[in-house]
Amino acid sequence: MSETIDPLPKPRWGRRIAAGVSIPSRLSFTGLTHRYGRVTAVDDLTLSVEPGEIVALLGRSGCGKTTLLRVAAGIERQVSGDVHLDDRLIAGEGVFTPPERRGIGLVFQDYALFPHLDIVQNVAFGLKSLSSAEARRAALAALERVGMARHAGSYPHALSGGEQQRVALARAVAPRPGVLLMDEPFSGLDKRLRDSVREETLAVLRETGATCLIVTHDPEEAMRMADRIALMRSGKLVQAGTAEELYLRPSDLFVGRFFSELNEIDAVARNGRVETPLGTFPTGIGDGPVTAAIRLSALRVVPSGEGVIGTLLSRRFLGEVELLEIGIESLDLPIRARVPAGVPFAPRDEVRIITDPSGVLVFPADGT
Repeated sequence: MSETIDPLPKPRWGRRIAAGVSIPSRLSFTGLTHRYGRVTAVDDLTLSVEPGEIVALLGRSGCGKTTLLRVAAGIERQVSGDVHLDDRLIAGEGVFTPPERRGIGLVFQDYALFPHLDIVQNVAFGLKSLSSAEARRAALAALERVGMARHAGSYPHALSGGEQQRVALARAVAPRPGVLLMDEPFSGLDKRLRDSVREETLAVLRETGATCLIVTHDPEEAMRMADRIALMRSGKLVQAGTAEELYLRPSDLFVGRFFSELNEIDAVARNGRVETPLGTFPTGIGDGPVTAAIRLSALRVVPSGEGVIGTLLSRRFLGEVELLEIGIESLDLPIRARVPAGVPFAPRDEVRIITDPSGVLVFPADGT
């Protein structure tokens, strides 16, 4: 008798669908620009988040991610451009819908729980359209879903960071918003806790069905959580697509660097090929100066046989993998490789390097 395996294990936090299901909305920005004085925080950005879709807004600090979230929530008024919920203009020329009338939930980076209210009162705070008894029932249901119902009478200061994050999520989903905005919701948690809270949060988001825009600076987090990723740089949208699209087909060197460590080698492309000290590889661009960006995982290091000759300079044990630095005679800087742990080499050993062409990205040498 064969064993049945549930491909979607039940979340550990609480009972499924306890918080209720939302009717998702499309959130779209068209030509959106916002400035703080002379500083342009968001620059002519156009992006749509489809109903029920989870999109990660990714980028370095100061690139405009949080500003875009604040504009969507109605906390900021953009300088120009439009914000729509489905076909309804909520912010644009002559139109500004106040935050409380947008049907958008928001989870802040610091959770923003009211210290003078207990947990159930915090969650019920935004349920103004319900009677006090109905609001309490809805708040308790949301708390049950995130495994926090037993703390309903506690106050925020008595909770850990992970517990406060769960309460903030319950408060955001309790009104069943069509759109949920999350601003770096896991950044204050240590790595082990962050991984588990993130997975449970994702389960809640999938169950409620709300359209979700999550701000993060962590590419792995974006890849693990989102249906699509929108990468920003200096207020502009650089590339949007699935994790596979951004990782395998980055639009420029900036995107490539964001998703993986690279060995970058200056070279010249001719006739659809680029010759480097690590080998000759195909290019999809025209002739001229290029940067050959080689992923660390694309390098296989062997003690002898075929491959480019190098000298092992150092090795660092990182658990399942080791980070090697290898000197090559025709390169000024050593190259780095991530290989399975336990390589039979010592510093100053001669080694051979074999490069997987699928891990080589070639970009025009534009100084990015």
